[in-house]
Amino acid sequence: ERKQEALNAFRNAKQMDFDLDIKKDAWLNYAKLSYDIGNPYKGAADVIQEYLAAYPDQSNNQDIKALLVSAFITANDYKGALNYLQNHKTSENNATYQKVAYLYALQLFNEEQYSEAVKYFQMSLDHSTNGTYHAKAQFWQAESYYRLNDFSAAQNGFDTFLNLSEAQTTEEFEQVYYHIGYTHFKLKDYSTAGGYFNEFIQSNPNLTKQLNDSYLRLGDCFFALGSYFKAVKPYQKVIEANDLDLDYAQLQLALCYGFMGDIDKKIEALNDFTAIQLKSTLRDDAFYELGNSYVRKNQNDLALNAYNNVIEHYRMSSFAPKSLLKQGLIYYNTDQNDLALSKYKKVVDEYPRTEEAKQAIKNAKQIYIDLGRVDEYEALVKNTGIVNITDEEVENTMFASAEQFYHTNQSKKAEESLKKYLNRYPQGVNALAAHFYLGETMSKDNRLNEAKSHYEYVTRKGTSDYYETALQKLALLALQEEQWKDARTLLSSLEKESKTEANRTFAQSNLMKSNYALKDFDEAVRYADLVLQNEKLDQNIKSDAEIIIARSAFETGDLNRAQEAFKKVEQSASGEIKAEAIYYDAFFKHQEGNYKLSNVAVQKLAAEYSSYRYWGAKGLILMAKNFYEMEDAYQATYILESIGKNFGDFSDLTQQANLELRKIKANEAKTNSSVIIEK
Repeated sequence: ERKQEALNAFRNAKQMDFDLDIKKDAWLNYAKLSYDIGNPYKGAADVIQEYLAAYPDQSNNQDIKALLVSAFITANDYKGALNYLQNHKTSENNATYQKVAYLYALQLFNEEQYSEAVKYFQMSLDHSTNGTYHAKAQFWQAESYYRLNDFSAAQNGFDTFLNLSEAQTTEEFEQVYYHIGYTHFKLKDYSTAGGYFNEFIQSNPNLTKQLNDSYLRLGDCFFALGSYFKAVKPYQKVIEANDLDLDYAQLQLALCYGFMGDIDKKIEALNDFTAIQLKSTLRDDAFYELGNSYVRKNQNDLALNAYNNVIEHYRMSSFAPKSLLKQGLIYYNTDQNDLALSKYKKVVDEYPRTEEAKQAIKNAKQIYIDLGRVDEYEALVKNTGIVNITDEEVENTMFASAEQFYHTNQSKKAEESLKKYLNRYPQGVNALAAHFYLGETMSKDNRLNEAKSHYEYVTRKGTSDYYETALQKLALLALQEEQWKDARTLLSSLEKESKTEANRTFAQSNLMKSNYALKDFDEAVRYADLVLQNEKLDQNIKSDAEIIIARSAFETGDLNRAQEAFKKVEQSASGEIKAEAIYYDAFFKHQEGNYKLSNVAVQKLAAEYSSYRYWGAKGLILMAKNFYEMEDAYQATYILESIGKNFGDFSDLTQQANLELRKIKANEAKTNSSVIIEK
C-alpha cells in the first residue's frame, strides 16, 4: 500500500532494457497504477496510450483501452476521450460516446463557450442510447441557445425536452417551465410566458429563489399585456417574500395602481417606497412618477418638490432633464413664464445633447414668441451650438434616414449615412446620437477599436441616454486589451454613474479583476467582497471573486484567510481553478506539518487534474519536500530529478526543483560522502 513509491519503481523499471518481459510487465503495472492513483509526471491517459502503442497486440488490451477512456473521464479530459473514441468507433462505444460528448458539452457550457457546447450536445444527441442522457443533453442545448440569445431555437429545444418520456426522471424537469417562461418572455410573447411562469409556481412551491423571480416575471407579463389588475397579486407576493427585487416590485405595483386609475393609491405607494427604500437604484424613477401623479391631481407644489428630489439628488439620472422639463411645463401652464424659461435654459445648459434639450428649445420658442422676445430665442439657439434654423430641416431629414438604416439593422448603409451626416454637421443637434449609433454599428461588427473614438465622443459630452452604454463599451475594450489602468478608471466612473444594476455589477466584478491585475490586492479583495454580497450574480463571477480573495490574501501574506478562501474555491470550482485550489490544500497541509495528508492531496491533483501540468509540477515539488521531511531522501531526489526531465516548458518550476535538489544533496553530503553535489 505504498503506491506512490511503487509507481516510481515501475516507472524506473520500464525505462530499462535488460529484461524485456520485466520491462513490459513494469510498463503495464505503471499504466494501471497511473490510472489508480494518478501520475504526477504525465497524465494517466498519456501513459496508457504509450503502453498501447508499445504493445499493440496484447490480449488484455481491450481492458486497457477501457481504462484509457475512463482515465480521460477521471481527469476531466473529455475532449481527449472524444478524440480517442472517434478514432476507435465501434457500435459498443456509442453509449460511452453519448455520455462523454454530453459531459464535454456541459464543461464547455460552464466555461461560457455556448456555441461549442451546442455542437457537442448535438453529438451526444446523435449517438443516443441512454434516454436520461438524451433528455439532459436536449435541455442544456436549449439553455445554450438561450445564452446565445437565439430564443426561438431555445424554445424549440425546451419543447422537445418536455415531450421526452425520460425528461420527468431528470432534475432538470422541475426547472423547465421556468426556463420556457423566460424564453417566451424574451420573445415578447408575454401571454405564453405568463402561462409557463404560473405553471412553474404551481408545480414548484419550494424552490424559493426561482419562485420569487417567477412571481416577478408573471407580474411583468400581465403588466406588459396591460392587465394591471392581474399584475397586482404577483407583485404583492414578491413584496411579501421581502427578498430580492423587493424595490422593483414595489415600484411596479405603484405603477399598476396608476394605470388602474387609482392615483391616490399610487401616490401612497410611491411615498412609502421613497421613505423605506433609501438605497434603491429606482428612487429617481419613483420621485419622477410621484411628480407626474401630483400633476394629474393638480397639486403643483407637491409635484415641483418631487421633481426637485430627482434634480438635486440624482443629477446623472436620465430623469433629471425630464424633471426640469416637467417643471417648466408646470410654470408655463400657470403663466409663470420667466420661471418656465429658467427651467428650459437649465435643461439646455446642463443636458445639451438630450431629447429633452431639443424639446426645451421648442417650448421656449413659444414663450419667447408670446413675449415678443424672439432675439433671445435666436441667441439661445446659437449658444447651444445647434445648426442655424434654416438648415435644421435638412439636417434632421438626413439624420432620420441614417437612423432608419440603423434601427432596421442595415449596418453598411447606416454607417455610410451616419458618417456622411457627421461630415456635414459635426456639431449638429443629432451628432451625439450619430456617434453613438456609429459606435454600436462598429461594435456589432467586432470593430471595437474603430468604435472607440465614437464612444469617447459620447462620454466627453456628459449625461445623455447613451452615456452609460458608451462608458461600458470603452471599459470592455480596455479589458479586452488588458489596459488595466484605463479599465480601472472607466469602470470606476461606470460604477459611480450607472443607473442599471447590470452595469454596476459589470463594473464591480471587473474592478475586482483590474485591481488584481495591477497588484492592488486590498482593492481587489474589497471588490471581491462586494461581488459576493450580490446574491443574484452568476456562479462563475462569484467563483472569480473567491479565487481573487484567495490569491490576494496569499500575496499579502494573510495565510489564514488564504487557506480559508482556497477551501471555498475547491468546493465550487472546476477545471484549472480546481487544480490550483487542490494544490494549495496540499501546500497548507505541508505548512502545518501534515506531510502524508499533503501527499494525498498531491495524488488527488495528479489523478483528477493531470491535464493541468503546471499545477501538477508544483505539486510534485511539494511532494518531494514532504518525502524529505519524512526522511525519504530517495523519493525526494527521484521526484525532483524527474521534474527537470519532464517539465522543461515550465522554467520557473524546473529552477525551483533544481534548487530544492541541491539543498537536499548538500544536506545528505554532510552524512554521506558518496553524494555528488552538482554545481
